[in-house]
Amino acid sequence: MQLLLAVAALEDLDIQSVDVKTAYLYGNLDKEIYIEQPEGFKLPGKENKVWQLHKALYSLKQASLSWWHTMTQSMLALGFKRCKSNAGVYYYYDKKTKALVIAIVYVNDICFMGTKGSLLLNELKQKFMAR
Repeated sequence: MQLLLAVAALEDLDIQSVDVKTAYLYGNLDKEIYIEQPEGFKLPGKENKVWQLHKALYSLKQASLSWWHTMTQSMLALGFKRCKSNAGVYYYYDKKTKALVIAIVYVNDICFMGTKGSLLLNELKQKFMAR
């Protein structure tokens, strides 16, 4: 990551970052997971029932992996390609405008770097945030 930031400084790339505050809550679960009803939410007469989760929660062991899969699907759907040597680096190259956008993902922080003055950087960042 430090090397890419150094390259961004040398090449005078624009850098924007996104902190996905509730990242783990965006993760879709691929397995059936049930939890006991939380205190204060138990329904009268149904105290022994459980809830099935459809989205990940922060306390789940699967939450971070679930977020990672969801985030990767979003990046690929936007046209990014994943770097083969580093799973947390994605890149997008527009052949027409010759604009490059690089996204570095670290847990729930994403650093978008792109050609200075290019509208593509803002466009892709906004599209990602809308997903």
